Amino acid sequence: MIKKFFTLIAAATLMLGMTSCLNSNDDNNNVQNLLATMYNRVVGADDSVVYSSSTYNIAIDYASGSITISPTIVVGGSNITFTSPEMKLNYNNTDNYYAFSSGAFTSSTGVTVQNLTGQFDLSNGTLYVSYFINGYRVYATVGLYYSLSTTTSYDLTNQGGLYSTTKSTYAFTIDNPTMTTSLTITNFGLTNDIAARGQLMTISGIKITPTAAGYTLSADSVTGKLNNYEYETYTFTNVRGSITDGGTSLTLTCDCKVTDESSKASEINRRMTVDGKMFGVASN
Repeated sequence: MIKKFFTLIAAATLMLGMTSCLNSNDDNNNVQNLLATMYNRVVGADDSVVYSSSTYNIAIDYASGSITISPTIVVGGSNITFTSPEMKLNYNNTDNYYAFSSGAFTSSTGVTVQNLTGQFDLSNGTLYVSYFINGYRVYATVGLYYSLSTTTSYDLTNQGGLYSTTKSTYAFTIDNPTMTTSLTITNFGLTNDIAARGQLMTISGIKITPTAAGYTLSADSVTGKLNNYEYETYTFTNVRGSITDGGTSLTLTCDCKVTDESSKASEINRRMTVDGKMFGVASN
């Protein structure tokens, strides 16, 4: 168990940029502490939403296979800190993630937390947490990363040339001051020829708006860059999407025009749709 957790946590810290250190206490040297920046949505009873990003301390006990979380967050206008009890990491064999939960508890800081649940894919660092404080429900994720996806596209000119792949992943990084997001797509595929390159696509300037259900995504026109193919121009228009199920599910549609500036070859003009999930089963 210890070796398996150590290997997975090492991968997680590399994937999503968590900072990590081993506990220096000789009596508890099986504990690893991770510092993660989480995207928080605090949803009121009237479906009002307050978005923020904040730091969570996550402690993994290799020996017991348990997790403890310690967030710092603003809820209902108050600065809240608490440390959860140790929660067992229960492996979901079907969908390849660990789940954890806790009943109601009152922390040493006097904060009462209810219905704390979470999912952690230790292979890539995807973490989802939800809990109630003072009538508010908090949804928190380490980034917005969707590794389980189906991408399809077709030619807008003749409605043909259907292409589909499950190899692409989608990661959104929020810029808090502008509330726009950068999207990074691995194994970008629009056609079989483009997919065969196995390259990274980056798209910036997509507007992201927090909602009670998750987020909405929109952009009238943005430009993408395909790694190692700078002479090709990728223009994405009519970008519309939603992130739902507490932040764990993604749907996205857009039109993509590709122009080869070096050869002036015929343009590619296709519609792309994406369905993605953080985990095998969406959270509630």
